[in-house]
Amino acid sequence: MGELAFDEIVVPTASGARTALVVTPRARILLGAVRLAALRAAQRGGEIDDALFLRVKACARPPSAVIFRAKSEDGQGWWGFDPRLPDLDARDLAKRLARTHMESHRRLFGAGVLAVVHTDYGTREAALFRAVEAELAQEEEERAASGNSRDAAVAQLNLWTLRTLTFTYTLKASKVISDLLPATIVMLERTAPIVKQMLAAAGSETAG
Repeated sequence: MGELAFDEIVVPTASGARTALVVTPRARILLGAVRLAALRAAQRGGEIDDALFLRVKACARPPSAVIFRAKSEDGQGWWGFDPRLPDLDARDLAKRLARTHMESHRRLFGAGVLAVVHTDYGTREAALFRAVEAELAQEEEERAASGNSRDAAVAQLNLWTLRTLTFTYTLKASKVISDLLPATIVMLERTAPIVKQMLAAAGSETAG
């Protein structure tokens, strides 16, 4: 997509050099009533999710992390909610987007990505996503306990995704990359075998 820039970077860690794919908006991507209506009509990811997955698959080696920036350095690129969107609609939009993110992130993890990190978020967007992700985690926990084996496996993977593999920061990407990402990658490399087992239990289609 022309609205996005993709850059592979090297991330030094205690276990050696790793790579990350940084996704930066080049233009203003405003999410409002039109996106909400589309999600209410058909709950599926958007073009950004598909473009990101294809870009990850095109990498010579899977990046350890995908970093989605909500704002470019020059401020010309920006991703966020339409400020005219009422709070109730904004929360509904955030929850519906978070549901599509679970599916999108499962595909990325199946492709070998260890973590999805959101940076440069506005305070409104960050607060909304953190709130609805907590709600979704509770829903997935209940589904994992009561569903059939396939349903329970997908729910368990979603729960792990929400609580362990997805991060949302208002911090700038440069700060997250230098101060937080190296230790996060090392930590998640230790738990990667667990994620592979969950992907297998949830079914091959979740692996992309």
